[in-house]
Amino acid sequence: DLGAAAAAVDARTTFTPTDDRSTGTAFDADRVRDVFDVGDRELGVVDGDLADIVRERVALLDVEK
Repeated sequence: DLGAAAAAVDARTTFTPTDDRSTGTAFDADRVRDVFDVGDRELGVVDGDLADIVRERVALLDVEK
């Protein structure tokens, strides 16, 4: 039964935080902008938000090695 197998895998791999922090979607935007050197000008012209810029930069890290 495929449904039972999927449920068994899900039950064993579901992440449950061990503390009372959020699910990881909150961040300090000023600190992230500082670390990734994202300025107001760049934020104003990109087609996305700060999280999208950071994802792109992280994806490019391996390319630039």
